[in-house]
Amino acid sequence: MTTTPAEPDSAAPATVRTIEIRPVVLGALASLVVGAILYGLAAAQVAWPDLSGGLALFSYGRVLPMATGLLLYGWLTVTLLAACLHIVPRVTGSDLRLRLFALFGPLLVLAGAVAGSLAVGFGMNDGGRYLEFPLWADGVIALGGLMVALSVTATARAARGGLPVAGYYLVAAPWWFTLAWVTGALPGLGGVPAALQSWFTITALTGLWFGAAGIGIAYYLVGRLDVQFHPRLGVIGFWSLTFTWAWTAGRALQYGPTPDWLETIAVPFAAGAVLAVITIAADFGIALAGRFDETRGSAPIRLVLVGLFLFLLMPLQMLVQAFRGSSTVIHLTAWETAFEQLILFGAFTAWALAFVLDAVTSRRDAGPGRRMTAIGIWLAVGGLGVSVVSRWIAGLQVGYTWVGGVNSDAYQSFGDGFRNSVVPISGLDALNVVGLDLVVIGLIILAVTAVLTMRAPAASDTVDHLFDAPVPATRAGTVLPGAVALFLVASLAVFVLPAIDSSGEASILAEQTRDFADGSLEADGRNLYVQEGCWYCHTQQVRAIVTDVGLGPVSVPGDYAFDDADTLGVIRIGPDLTHVGDRSPTNDPAWVATHLRDPQSVRSWSSMPAYGHLDESELAAIAAYIAALD
Repeated sequence: MTTTPAEPDSAAPATVRTIEIRPVVLGALASLVVGAILYGLAAAQVAWPDLSGGLALFSYGRVLPMATGLLLYGWLTVTLLAACLHIVPRVTGSDLRLRLFALFGPLLVLAGAVAGSLAVGFGMNDGGRYLEFPLWADGVIALGGLMVALSVTATARAARGGLPVAGYYLVAAPWWFTLAWVTGALPGLGGVPAALQSWFTITALTGLWFGAAGIGIAYYLVGRLDVQFHPRLGVIGFWSLTFTWAWTAGRALQYGPTPDWLETIAVPFAAGAVLAVITIAADFGIALAGRFDETRGSAPIRLVLVGLFLFLLMPLQMLVQAFRGSSTVIHLTAWETAFEQLILFGAFTAWALAFVLDAVTSRRDAGPGRRMTAIGIWLAVGGLGVSVVSRWIAGLQVGYTWVGGVNSDAYQSFGDGFRNSVVPISGLDALNVVGLDLVVIGLIILAVTAVLTMRAPAASDTVDHLFDAPVPATRAGTVLPGAVALFLVASLAVFVLPAIDSSGEASILAEQTRDFADGSLEADGRNLYVQEGCWYCHTQQVRAIVTDVGLGPVSVPGDYAFDDADTLGVIRIGPDLTHVGDRSPTNDPAWVATHLRDPQSVRSWSSMPAYGHLDESELAAIAAYIAALD
């Protein structure tokens, strides 16, 4: 798929050398379908806990990270890397450089994502939300991302003129992905530093990788309509997003055992991220003013516009979660699941699908293909709306249940009292499954339509007119250092310094209850606790707020000094376990083992899946660890 660039004054359209991306896109679409099905299965297990049938591979703590791994890295990351390689030559007028890197980089990422997801499914979970892959898989993915970043940068540096705004995003994004991924893969951290590492990494990946690459696609696709973007808004939006997004990581750690200043700065930066996204959306609104009717017949443009709306919801939710007042109700509730679903199936998937439909499918699909695409979009977007709203409502209901139970002294949010956090939202859990089923059906329709209408490689790749557009005369050599520098400053402020601040001496509680000798039953149980994903549903952090009254002493960083992974948790689908061994009957390892083996036989209302796939020695180890947490 190579041609010789035409002379600038040639009557024929100028062409550039690129690579064939269809095999990579096919692999990414397969990851999308499989990941979406597995994610729907995980959600169904919350509503119907015995759905896994006792199969280890499909237990909740394994199927959930398998699904998110395939969706985030096998689908989104691979597709967005392909988009960078496909678009940057077209908007710069430069042949794709380092072609071997461009050919093998996305394939390495795809291989690492699939292998890492399978490894997690077979019990090799390293802990850290969205960072569960073994170190060897992390290395493969990092290498693939670096190869794409180098290829895209070399191509942009050979550009004939200044980068268009699409080029800003698509040149910086692969570097942000590589830097964020390496940051998240750094070994040797545990406890609070590991939690800070996880949340900074996923926050950076969300805005500075998935978001930036998706916005670059949006500018490219809309720009080809020969519209006029504002000469400055796009650049302002780029730098505003670059400066603000990664600093919002503290919104997920409100009232936890982390520095208060980290939680405080999340508020203004979340507000800044909202303004950044509004600025970007305004640029598209100005460009398309009076021309929205022209976009109705284009599925890629419809997906771009849907993506812009869904992207705006993300910083708005981050801002709500960053406020300390609202976080006392919604923190550690299903609001986190709502945000996760916006990441997996929202703006980023919309933009990735827009690229796929534009780049590799036939334009001669005005009949059944076009109708099926429209049906797929409506099902996916409608189902996502149902799921996200159900999670918002469930989060509010559970949060106010925790506050009300403590204030009225009617019940406590652990033990038998936790049924008040599970039973009232069972209908909403089922509604979430219905919504996700619609999402899965819609995505399958879109993926199948893309495959069936996939066109043969073109004989030439035409340079896009965007590289001649009147944009600020900024080259990659100017954009890239600033983008990388802002990332490094954010990582220092939001991850490195707070981690150092939280790495003090072990607390008395840690020395008495969490210092397990290597090879002991409790130490083995802690490893299994992480590997089996118990921390997806249980937290180990007591916050200094009314919601957590009765759970025990408030957590401090030193409590986690002996934890070699992040055990703080993400959401309380089940009760907090920080001091669970100080209560009855969970201070009895035999009772805990029975509960793990078949939770509904002990508490019929429980939403916890059975861990019957573990043998008796493994159950005894986890039970010993949990009973020791006093």
